Amino acid sequence: MLHQHQRKVVDLGSGQIAIESSIGDVELANRLVSETMGQSLDDLLPQTRQLLVLIDNLVNRQSQESKLSRNLVRFSQRQLRESFGWSDFQIRHHLKRLIELEYVLVHRTGHGNARQYELLYDGQGRDGRSFLPGLVDPSMLETRHVSEGSGRSVDVENPTRQ
Repeated sequence: MLHQHQRKVVDLGSGQIAIESSIGDVELANRLVSETMGQSLDDLLPQTRQLLVLIDNLVNRQSQESKLSRNLVRFSQRQLRESFGWSDFQIRHHLKRLIELEYVLVHRTGHGNARQYELLYDGQGRDGRSFLPGLVDPSMLETRHVSEGSGRSVDVENPTRQ
């Protein structure tokens, strides 16, 4: 919205238009929304933050070893206790807080009360800056396409090519 009047407008047909944005626009938007609506790891209790960082390191390591995407790596409370040497109470207490703050997602396994956990946090904010999880990483934006509700994709560099 900041540069909408300076950007190229693309007619998508059917009365729909799109404003072409640059990767710099996405970077600026991410920074602004993170600073105004973001959270900081400094808001966590020190032990909860420490557990989050330990889990992040564990998930990174398991992801690389098993050649799986981070979002497919699952872990249990038992695995955390054994990996970090923390007590059952410490793991349950701080893991519960991470679940409440949506850094960790619970998956029921279907075997009684057994649970597996998924780390939603992706390493942001370790430097103390505010962040907002789930924002698009501008470095991952290789193709520049605009998607419509119809599922059609239009190349904004060359709108006639589909």
